[in-house]
Amino acid sequence: MIAWFIHIAFAIAAMVFCAIAPNGYDQPLCYTIAACYCVQTILFFLTNGRKNFVGFAFFFCIAFFFVNFAYPLFYYPEQENWMFYWHTWNRGIITRATAIAYMGFTFFMLGITPWLKMKRLEPTKVEFMVSMNQYLLLFLLTMSSFVLYVALGGWHALREVYSGDGSLRDVGLYSYVYVIFTLCIYLMAIFVFHIQKAQWWFYLLTMGICILLILATGSRSVVLAVGLILVVGWNNNVRPFKFWEILTVTLIGIFSLWLIMETREEENASMLSIIRGIKPNEIVDIFSDLTVNGINLYVLVDYGMHHAAEWFNGMLIDLATPIPGMAKHIMAWTGRPYETLSAQEMSTYLTVGPDSDWGMGCNMIGDAFRAGKYIGVALSMFLIGTFVKESYYRSKTNIYWYTVYYLLVSYAVFYVRGPILFPPRVLCWTLLMLWGIRSLTTYDWNK
Repeated sequence: MIAWFIHIAFAIAAMVFCAIAPNGYDQPLCYTIAACYCVQTILFFLTNGRKNFVGFAFFFCIAFFFVNFAYPLFYYPEQENWMFYWHTWNRGIITRATAIAYMGFTFFMLGITPWLKMKRLEPTKVEFMVSMNQYLLLFLLTMSSFVLYVALGGWHALREVYSGDGSLRDVGLYSYVYVIFTLCIYLMAIFVFHIQKAQWWFYLLTMGICILLILATGSRSVVLAVGLILVVGWNNNVRPFKFWEILTVTLIGIFSLWLIMETREEENASMLSIIRGIKPNEIVDIFSDLTVNGINLYVLVDYGMHHAAEWFNGMLIDLATPIPGMAKHIMAWTGRPYETLSAQEMSTYLTVGPDSDWGMGCNMIGDAFRAGKYIGVALSMFLIGTFVKESYYRSKTNIYWYTVYYLLVSYAVFYVRGPILFPPRVLCWTLLMLWGIRSLTTYDWNK
């Protein structure tokens, strides 16, 4: 209860910051906001009552800081046009957007923090079973979908996208096969530590080969998602990490993903030459894949300040993603461009115009503000925090809630860079696939 009141105090302070934020860059206020963020985050992990801190919130908080606070703290004063920030956008919105981002974070903390004195059992040992037949069927689906994806030309198409010769807008049958493969390998990672220990290494090796082949294209999203699931799964089901262990794993993971991004952009450069070229004052650049996303916060908040709240109108296509082909029908019914109906595309549309071959991504705070102003930010972040908390505690007794929590974990870093709405297709299709596998393996075929 005390922890909840602490977060209420921080939420009130955040709303004050929003009220006093000037139209321009206020460095002392930005530093004050960042300091409050750090103090609140530390207090959360010290007072949340959990036996360990490795989970969704840990990775989410790291990503949130670099996406929403790093640019005004480390770059704007001296490198205003760093990376994508050279595009035309309203620099006067920086301080206000930073305050709005922090306000959203405080409400997320209110949602994820238990506010009643009740015993919530830590889901370290689940009460459901995953049979070997179920896992074997999942393995076969993963391998067959991956082979089919490669055979249909999907791997080559993805390689061209990240080499600059293709477009993410190019879709084919392989696109749907890739979604199926992605969801299957997520499920494999989620349940690998629930099968016999002697068989872990075979399936971990198989997953490792698949994600390395995907990584070879330059794509890192699936790699990061599977890695997060495995780290948290090991921590909760095998042995809790010590603080220095999880810190080491996190730093190695961040550095590896940055190194891959750099070699992808400089194909003729070796990893060793890039490492040697790092200067002490450029260490923060290792987090550039997160920091660069801050421009979406500013673009979307600025848009929201000058337009009426759109609520769900700006995410109709996102809501319809579980139904293949529905996007075309929505565009026909509304008569609006694709970019204005998809939160994922709006920032790109506002910054570089329509029909871009590449995307700038999104920002969860910016998307929430565009949808519902200050109320939208506060309400949506509180609900997300509550959803994460409930899925965590309910995962002990329910295999579907367990799956939901680990899907959230897989998205913990990218959620900050994405729309406020957790990908409906990922959630719906994964749960449907899990239900189908369980039904097939438990049905009495002799009836």
